[in-house]
Amino acid sequence: MIRVPGTLIVNRRTGRNGAFSVGDLITAIGEFKVKDTALDQYEPGEYKGDFIIKWIEPHTNTWRGRVFVENRASLADIIITDAVEDSVTAEQKAADKTPPERDPLEEASTSSAHAPATPTKPESSETPVSKPVHQVETASRPANAGEIPGLSPEQRALLGDELSDLFDKRERIKLDPTVDREVFRKQRDLLRSSGYRFDSKGQDWYLAS
Repeated sequence: MIRVPGTLIVNRRTGRNGAFSVGDLITAIGEFKVKDTALDQYEPGEYKGDFIIKWIEPHTNTWRGRVFVENRASLADIIITDAVEDSVTAEQKAADKTPPERDPLEEASTSSAHAPATPTKPESSETPVSKPVHQVETASRPANAGEIPGLSPEQRALLGDELSDLFDKRERIKLDPTVDREVFRKQRDLLRSSGYRFDSKGQDWYLAS
């Protein structure tokens, strides 16, 4: 991993799976596209600071009979020193010249669809192969358990006990970008709809007065 100073330009897009964010990282060693999960909580704008890059690799995208290649970087950490939200940048290009941004969730689904199948042991009838996150949590919690004010049982299960307790106390909340990306976006949307705002310097959410 390397640490480089630079500017991250974040733009928000809307796809079939809801809103997602993409970034253009401009540094002295090059310019890179960033589609990390953590960006989905950022507001559009320019963010200056230091960026810990885990890896860099080319990524191809086919659109209208042409192949586009971009240098994509994955970030291990983001240290923001200055932020200007809702800025309009010259980096945005005409829509008829560049392919539309693909939702990383769709990219992951496409990669999984083309990946070779691996044999797995059959699941027992007592263990579901897949279960929504709220069902997993509420199954182990009594229906009449004490609910946190302002959170439904499904919302509490979505955040988990630790984050729900912080929500109840109206304290700052730091989301984990290593969870499933769809779950991460639902957590983000819940915080936004509850009056929380993202602090890019602290990398956490606070309740706006």
